[in-house]
Amino acid sequence: MIGIGTIKLSTAIGYYLNSKAYGSLSYNSQRMYRYNLNSICRTKIDGVTIGNKLLKNITIAICNEMYDTWEAENSTANANHLAKVFSLLMNYHVMLENTHRNPMKYVKKRTSKPRSVIWT
Repeated sequence: MIGIGTIKLSTAIGYYLNSKAYGSLSYNSQRMYRYNLNSICRTKIDGVTIGNKLLKNITIAICNEMYDTWEAENSTANANHLAKVFSLLMNYHVMLENTHRNPMKYVKKRTSKPRSVIWT
């Protein structure tokens, strides 16, 4: 335990990337998680890079803005995937008692429209 909410998100990501939980993933999963966590860290909300925020200052409202930003910049499917990865990170830090809760779990995720392929 480091101290409730006293670490920045970017530091929290570093702790996760050095954890046994991350180390137990397949190489491809590790690569994708690292990429997605770094993308999450670079997200800007109101001109502030989210990676510079303390865990305790990441609220449900901020998570909603993150989700909306990801959806606007990419797609609903991508936003859902990044929300899942972010939620996994927050749950890891709840387990370590570095934060009290996972605010992303309260964000309403939207369903993405499946791509339909028509063969002619």
